[in-house]
Amino acid sequence: MAGTKKASLNERNRRICLYRRNGFTYSEIADLEGVSRARVAQIVAETNAELGEDDGRAEIATLLEFAERKCIELINDPGGVPGPNGRLVVDEDGVPVPNRGITVDALKTLMVVEDRKAKLFGWEKQPKKQATPEDIAMTQMHASIAEFAARKLEDDARREARIRELEERERQFGAVIPGEVIPALPPPDQPAA
Repeated sequence: MAGTKKASLNERNRRICLYRRNGFTYSEIADLEGVSRARVAQIVAETNAELGEDDGRAEIATLLEFAERKCIELINDPGGVPGPNGRLVVDEDGVPVPNRGITVDALKTLMVVEDRKAKLFGWEKQPKKQATPEDIAMTQMHASIAEFAARKLEDDARREARIRELEERERQFGAVIPGEVIPALPPPDQPAA
């Protein structure tokens, strides 16, 4: 009887670690297994302590690869922008506007994941080769392109917010004549009071 209970607990602990490896949170695992969140954390910590250094690295690498896959999925399909009424915002052709904020957040998270992978595998400790003028020029070009793309995303987001704000004003005040000054709407380069 005692052997059956121990085998049952070992199976539960194996499932808990498997859930964790697949990206479940401690709370989600606790709900699935009917134990406390603290007990789930304790089981995962005990299992990680029992793993050797190489197994521990493999476990961390698995979690980082999972996070990397999820980030890439979000970058490729960020979903649409939700409007104030809860429906997706669509362009003039009826196509949902992609949620660029999700894409930017996924890119930031992906950079963190890649940094952690570099530290885990010691990639940043590799000796650096002498940079040629072409390498420096390419690096500067890529940095400029990334900066331009980030500014473009921010500008697009501000423009979309401004358009939504103008559409809301038009619903409130009726048709707006181009060039007409609406006292309740601040100029575009000044923050709202």
